[in-house]
Order: sequence, then structure tokens, then C-alpha cells
Amino acid sequence: VEADDDRLRLRWTWAKSLGGTGKRFYLSLGLPDTLTNRKLAEAKAKEIESDLFNRHFDPTLEKYVGKVTRGSSTLKVVDLFEKFIDYKVRIE
Repeated sequence: VEADDDRLRLRWTWAKSLGGTGKRFYLSLGLPDTLTNRKLAEAKAKEIESDLFNRHFDPTLEKYVGKVTRGSSTLKVVDLFEKFIDYKVRIE
């Protein structure tokens, strides 16, 4: 887990010893660098790490981005979470 311009992202290499290509991957989470968001990022990193070791890794990263679809629009989970945080900040 690392911060790039105050936004969290994940970075890892898919090791050949784990059936990979040796390619480096980046996944921008789009979340501000806060304690809560770091915990979310660490959970996502552990999910990816588990998939790598169990050889269930999705190199398209679609599994890890996650989308919520409603009607004709698509909303990324990250965007939905940010809206939730904004809402909670306003009511507290």
C-alpha cells in the first residue's frame, strides 16, 4: 500500500514462482490517504496476496476493482464509498 499524490494505490509483482509473468501491477484505489482508507487498502492487498498464493489471481484486475450496477449507470465501489464518507462527515 502506498500513497501517490495523497491517493492510495497498491503495487505488486506477479512472481513467476507463483505461476505469474514477473509483471508489475498497480491498482489505484482512488481513496484519500486516511487511516480508515489504509485499512481498506490493506484488506484489498491481502485479498490479492491470497489469490496470488492460491493461484486464483485475476490479471485483468476486474475482480479487485468491483463495480455496483444499478439501472443504466455503473458506479465503482470506491466512488460509492467516498460518497458514504462524505455523507457521514456532513451528519456528524
